[in-house]
Amino acid sequence: ETVTVTLGSLLTPTNADIELDPAKSSDTVNIGDDDGAIKVVVMGLTDGAEPETNGSFKLTLVRATDGTPVPAPPAGLLVSYSLGGTADIPLDFIIDSVLFIPGGATSAVVEVDVEDDMEVEGDETVELTLTAAALFGGIDYPTPPVGTTGMFMVDTTPTSIIIVDND
Repeated sequence: ETVTVTLGSLLTPTNADIELDPAKSSDTVNIGDDDGAIKVVVMGLTDGAEPETNGSFKLTLVRATDGTPVPAPPAGLLVSYSLGGTADIPLDFIIDSVLFIPGGATSAVVEVDVEDDMEVEGDETVELTLTAAALFGGIDYPTPPVGTTGMFMVDTTPTSIIIVDND
């Protein structure tokens, strides 16, 4: 993007000793364009274990072009996800179906509440795949964060944590 400033004339009162030089009456400045979509990415933060060690995933907002953390819009952001893996809800774990990232925050944590099921089995996995991100309450976001276009994308690569069985 560029901005050009051109001096046209002097306003009154004028001073006879001041003149505009036509050869130097305008100049242009280039503005680097770093706009880009905001991307929500997920990583396994902590594994869980029976009987009472909960696991977690961390969701982070980043600029899609370079991975720089970006704050959520003032009203916050709702992120939805699907779950998979070998662990079963609610026998092995309990988890919320969406995550709210508060306005101004660059990340939030999805807690995986591990349940002690008393069943003898091997370690199991919880797989979280991001599916969508939307402004909280469906509010239009008139001013995107600095350096972004205001679009929200999600990284749909599944991420897993392990729940270690104690039976």
